[in-house]
Amino acid sequence: MEWVFDEQSGVLIIRGQGPMPDYGRFLIDHSPWRFVKVRYVRIEEGITSIGDNAFYSCRSLEYVDIPDSVVSIGRGAFHGCISLKEVSIPSTVTSIGKFAFYKCKSLQSLILPEGIVSIEDDTFALCRELRSINVPGSVTSIGDHAFYECTLIEELELPRGVEHIGNSAFDNCISLVLTIRSWDIDTGRDAFEGVKEVVYNDLERD
Repeated sequence: MEWVFDEQSGVLIIRGQGPMPDYGRFLIDHSPWRFVKVRYVRIEEGITSIGDNAFYSCRSLEYVDIPDSVVSIGRGAFHGCISLKEVSIPSTVTSIGKFAFYKCKSLQSLILPEGIVSIEDDTFALCRELRSINVPGSVTSIGDHAFYECTLIEELELPRGVEHIGNSAFDNCISLVLTIRSWDIDTGRDAFEGVKEVVYNDLERD
């Protein structure tokens, strides 16, 4: 993998073949672009994964282009990207790690691809500007605090295949009307605490 950064435009281009390395959150193991003012990331075809903490705390990052060659987004990949406004996740992605979009305070909408099986712990926690997101029909599990304090989401429908909803998964989603299409769900502590309304709509019982 190689990367090129244009300081004047704030554009970071990442190219190569295969998975991106995993990075840490601390000075000894952080990504090489952690402390430059990246505004726009273009990942080129050939990269197959976005590594753990790849863009952790890139506070100026606003836009990300992800190619169809990417199949996974690592843990904490965009954690703390408080300026991130837009990211398009291709249909090839089947795995998104814990804390991947944690505290992305400027992110307003996101379309998750079919093929995602689990929305992991804290994936979208504290995304307080998030207004629109889907839960694909392939999802069977929603982790602890997955949507914690996503206070502006108004409507969300869970597919019938969801079997588990973790602790505080939708805690303090104060604007949310949540539609659940199955009664047979293992539900964690305070999963719906503060939710505006939970509607059970089991089509098998209509």
